[in-house]
Amino acid sequence: MAALHLLVELRKRHDRPAPESDSREDRDEFAALTADLLDYLGEAFEAELNADQRRELDRARAGADARARGLRAQVFLSRQLPDYWQRFEAHRAAHAELRLAAPDRPGGFLKRLFG
Repeated sequence: MAALHLLVELRKRHDRPAPESDSREDRDEFAALTADLLDYLGEAFEAELNADQRRELDRARAGADARARGLRAQVFLSRQLPDYWQRFEAHRAAHAELRLAAPDRPGGFLKRLFG
């Protein structure tokens, strides 16, 4: 939900139409934004852990693809950290703030050419 909310806000910020569920391009943009958020959360939480906790986290997220590892890490952290949801919300908000402050990414050759 965090990535979907951010996608909608990014579209508003850059005067782009709302995402559509039947658009492959919109689904791809959502998937990329979700992966970016999971990466950001993983790095932010890992920076706050001690060496033992990082080793446990590495064991918990072993195997599978990058998305599955990111999700496994968040599940593990939610079970281990008593203040996980407060930290999650702070990291999610920081990520959203960074993304909303960044310039719109070019959508293709014609968009770059004609602005």
